[in-house]
Order: sequence, then C-alpha cells, then structure tokens
Amino acid sequence: MKNRWNLEEAGHRFEEVARLAVEQGPQVVLRDGQPVVMVVRAPGGSTQATRRIPILELFEPVRGLDLLPERDRGLEHRASSRPLFDADSAAAVDQATPTSLD
Repeated sequence: MKNRWNLEEAGHRFEEVARLAVEQGPQVVLRDGQPVVMVVRAPGGSTQATRRIPILELFEPVRGLDLLPERDRGLEHRASSRPLFDADSAAAVDQATPTSLD
C-alpha cells in the first residue's frame, strides 16, 4: 500500500493519488525527499460532491493558525528607491545593440 509519492510522479498520476486518498487514507507528496503536500479525503467522506461548501467553512480547520511565513524585517525592498532605467544603462544598451543585421 503506497502512500508516499515524489512530486513529479504525483502530478502524472494525480487521479490515482486522489483515489488512494479516499480509499486508503492520506497520501504524502515529497519534493527532494521532504514532505510538501498531503492529499486527504474531503470532509464528509463522499467521493462525489453532494453540496457546495462556503469558503469560510472550507477554511474553518485552519482558522486562527498563523500560516504566513515571517518576513525578514532586516531586508528592505530597494527596487522602488532607484530608477529602473538611467542614462548610463541606456548608453550601455545602445553600445551593445547591433544597428544593422548585415
């Protein structure tokens, strides 16, 4: 009974991975040997969707969990503080760009 899949194989055989999650239990997907995703049977246990689930109800199991990674406050985003294109860059591009296609 297989329940661990590498990422590429799980992608190619997703229908089988989903079927096994329903029939045999959680299926773990690995990237570089480390678990990254778990495919589990949807709440309610049916293999066919019987009703629409409101989005808030869908995410209720993770409500209150801090799932966002912490940002490194020591790093600043500097892209907005400098121009994207300046005169020196333009001159370098002009010199490197061929003017004819002989």
